[in-house]
Amino acid sequence: MVNTNKQKINFYKLGSSYLFRLVLLFIIYIVIGKISLLAYEIFGEKLIFWPASGVALACIFIWGYSLWPAIFFATFLLPLMPLISGDLTIPIAVRAISNSIEPLLVVYFCRRGVGFNNSL
Repeated sequence: MVNTNKQKINFYKLGSSYLFRLVLLFIIYIVIGKISLLAYEIFGEKLIFWPASGVALACIFIWGYSLWPAIFFATFLLPLMPLISGDLTIPIAVRAISNSIEPLLVVYFCRRGVGFNNSL
């Protein structure tokens, strides 16, 4: 007799946990940020947009303001990964703060000022 009563993972329930969303946004932000920095190194030109900000903006629209720590720590750790020499803590911290505040303000102004409703 074969037991076919396998338990299925409910991914929607798993995705609704705050910690899962925080870690997911952190990892996606790091991966997209690394790809963007790699493109900068290959082509040698400055990027006119930062794709990781778009991901952060979408996640904050969908999941709420409480995910800002993932953006802050991902932005803070991204430049430190290749072990850059020198003391860059202050400029990196300023960039991390500004990249964390940016999507929060955009979502706030879209919802309050324009009346944007993200239910499609």
